[in-house]
Amino acid sequence: GEDAKDDDDDDRGEDAKDDDDDDRGEDAKDDDDDADAQKEDKEARDDDEEIPASEAAAAAEEEEDGSKRRRGRTRERLGESVRAKLKIVLFATQVAASTSTVFWRLRFPPMFSKVTHFVHSILSFMVIDVASLKCAFNLTYFRRLLFVTVAPFLVVSVGALTYVAVRWQRGRLATAEDKAEAYSHVTYASLLFVFLTLPSISSDVITFFSCVRFADEGNERGLSVVAADLSVKCTSHRYKMWKPYVATTVVVYPVGVSLSLAVLLFRHRAKLNPTLPASAPAAAAVDISSGHHQKGLLKGDTHTDEHDAFYYSGARRHAKRHATVMEEFSKLDLRDGDPSLAALKFVFEDFKPSCYLFPIFELGRRLFLSSVLAIFYPGSSAQVIVGLLGAMLSFVVYVYVEAFNELDDSVVAAVAEGELVLIYFAAVAIYASDAEDEDLTHDIYSTAGFGVVLLLVFFSSTAAAVYISGLDHFGYESFLDVLDRCRAGAANTLAVVGDSVASRRRRLLSAATTMTTTRSQLHHQPQRPPAGEMELI
Repeated sequence: GEDAKDDDDDDRGEDAKDDDDDDRGEDAKDDDDDADAQKEDKEARDDDEEIPASEAAAAAEEEEDGSKRRRGRTRERLGESVRAKLKIVLFATQVAASTSTVFWRLRFPPMFSKVTHFVHSILSFMVIDVASLKCAFNLTYFRRLLFVTVAPFLVVSVGALTYVAVRWQRGRLATAEDKAEAYSHVTYASLLFVFLTLPSISSDVITFFSCVRFADEGNERGLSVVAADLSVKCTSHRYKMWKPYVATTVVVYPVGVSLSLAVLLFRHRAKLNPTLPASAPAAAAVDISSGHHQKGLLKGDTHTDEHDAFYYSGARRHAKRHATVMEEFSKLDLRDGDPSLAALKFVFEDFKPSCYLFPIFELGRRLFLSSVLAIFYPGSSAQVIVGLLGAMLSFVVYVYVEAFNELDDSVVAAVAEGELVLIYFAAVAIYASDAEDEDLTHDIYSTAGFGVVLLLVFFSSTAAAVYISGLDHFGYESFLDVLDRCRAGAANTLAVVGDSVASRRRRLLSAATTMTTTRSQLHHQPQRPPAGEMELI
């Protein structure tokens, strides 16, 4: 019995021990499971926290990229607008600055003549005075003519070779795209240089054939000399030898460049003024009216009411104009997307697709007013009147056609043409004053006040371009703030200058007063007797 009792106690002890071990193992396992679950919950929370952070960073990066793209488009648009206005102002200023040279017999105010001569020399790339070159290097009229006609070829050739060599050295001529880009850049710069220098070169070669005749006692027919250089006789042997060369340059520059440009634009007319696809919206799709009359009007019904007829005729004109503008925008997108026109972009980029030949009119206008007009009965009333008529005709064409893409550019061009009209009208007034009164000592047109008025007119297109560009870039309110700051800065500068001038005047008056007092004292001081009398005394 005792043995059985001991066996039962041992069995119960072992069972209890096994139970305790199992309980502890299950508890440990449960604890590990809880720890794993907590770890997974923590990782899930961390992932949830990381996802919004990454999305916020991506959103911020996308917003920054969008801001950069908007700033880039704004800068590109501003650059195109400023470039278009700059070309308009440069070409108009070049023609206006040549008036004192074309009408060389008219007595413009000295202030206006000096300013226009300086501006004309800069825009014609002849900053160095020809008189100084003539004295320093014995540059005669014929040598200067040779230099003027050959220099453009040398400048364009050297500039193009230098640009290509720099790109080749930097490894930017490896692909076909790099070569096309280099070709377009070289062509753009060459056309800019030619457009700026062509009027002055044409004026030099055309005025070679302009001879004026003076009375000569030894010759019944008088003395015939070149108007551009009165020391060159039109009857000399050297002048006759140079005639074939100068005639060739006339064919090359004013005639050849203009015809070449016209041929290039006409050959690319299908790309410059592309035809829209058939899926483009028609002009009839534009909503021109509203109400119960719309369906009948679009079907062609007539109305007896005069008010309705007038209203709907105006609405139709407005709809047609709107459709034309939308068609021009569609053509503009097609033209700008054509990479084959990049080389000629300088010529047509500012004009509407339908006005792709307008650059020929612009170039012809400049050549006529600055070159051809100089040999059209020089010094006569016909020359001045024809110049005024040409300026008025170009003003009407610019205002009526509106050939530019942007309305702002058309406004600047109209101001520039009005500037030319006013200057040529002043030339007519000066000619009339010179013809009726030979005593010019009291002539109002030679005074400094009239010169200031002409200079204000001369720089009016520049002021209009700056004002419109400022409004376009800053906005109305911001631009007014800029003008106020500029006005305040100018007032402060004038105040500082005024104070400096006043203080300097006070110092000069004080010095003058001191000198006057010293002189008075010296004048009233008793004179010392000579040395001999002093010895006797």
